[in-house]
Amino acid sequence: MNSNEMLAEVEEVLERFRECDELGYALQMWDYALRTASRLSSTWSGDTDVEFICTGADQLPFPDRRFHLIIARLVLPYVDVPAVLDEFARVSAERSVWLVQTHSFRYYVAQVLAHPRSFAKVMYYLRPILSGGVFRLTGWQSRQRWWHEIALSSRHLIEQCRRRGVECFWQNEQAAVGRPLLALRTRGSYSGAASEA
Repeated sequence: MNSNEMLAEVEEVLERFRECDELGYALQMWDYALRTASRLSSTWSGDTDVEFICTGADQLPFPDRRFHLIIARLVLPYVDVPAVLDEFARVSAERSVWLVQTHSFRYYVAQVLAHPRSFAKVMYYLRPILSGGVFRLTGWQSRQRWWHEIALSSRHLIEQCRRRGVECFWQNEQAAVGRPLLALRTRGSYSGAASEA
């Protein structure tokens, strides 16, 4: 695949991100991923097989510098962010592209304000705000399931990525819904875990 074809694929993926609403995005993205993989596998020359693997994002079973495109849509609030970003950097080829979307503080605040009479929902949506604040201030993320989900601002995500040699080249804050979408590019090969200092 040449660079123009890869750019066209990235633009198509960005367009799909914009089309998905909150309800049904998982099914849309899964269906889209299957169709895209099938279409791309039929256009690649040679004996290229497509394999689907279910694995944890913090220990990807792939060799270093393997991929040119990584898509993480609403994954980061629910995983060990530093470990997953380290893995993304490890498996990224030089000058690869990452498309990342996350829930920001604004998303969770909007959810709290939308349910002022439901104590359970207010507490449920305050939890990632508190966890995200702790992560932002200290770099520590709880491993306890209830507190593990975090609100992640695009600015903090960009800082975390820079520590791993990844620069943001496009950003859409999607202010109305608090789900920033970032396009990032690796500068070179990654040599290990970033310091959290």
